[in-house]
Amino acid sequence: MDILRSKPLPLALLSSSIILTAATYVILALAWSTLGYERTGDETIWFSTWPILFLAYPVVGSLVASRHPRNAVGWLFCGVGLLWALSFSTAAYAAYGLKAHPGSLPGALTADWFQSWSFFPGLGLILVYAPLLFPTGRPLGPR
Repeated sequence: MDILRSKPLPLALLSSSIILTAATYVILALAWSTLGYERTGDETIWFSTWPILFLAYPVVGSLVASRHPRNAVGWLFCGVGLLWALSFSTAAYAAYGLKAHPGSLPGALTADWFQSWSFFPGLGLILVYAPLLFPTGRPLGPR
């Protein structure tokens, strides 16, 4: 359990989420400029606003996990933030490799497959485990 007591791990998880989100924006900018693609309102909201909002999870998670390493809520938020950042970056990778320059990136089809379902485990973790573990990081009662 020494890894849970280390303060650099929550910071590394936060940094990874931020780097993946930044890479997502770079890849999307390249894909959209290549396609001469007019974004609809839904795509603008999905690819520009939601990743920034979802960065709140690893920020809060890293703050909680670095100060209270035994609280599972912090680690849960760090993991969910990293999973969502990975989901958004693979969506951008797939968009570039399948639509902007078909066949130019290896594994674009696999990235498209991964991003199609990877958002939902994080959503399930937040909807199920966060309310169960919220204040203390442990279930509230024996039930």
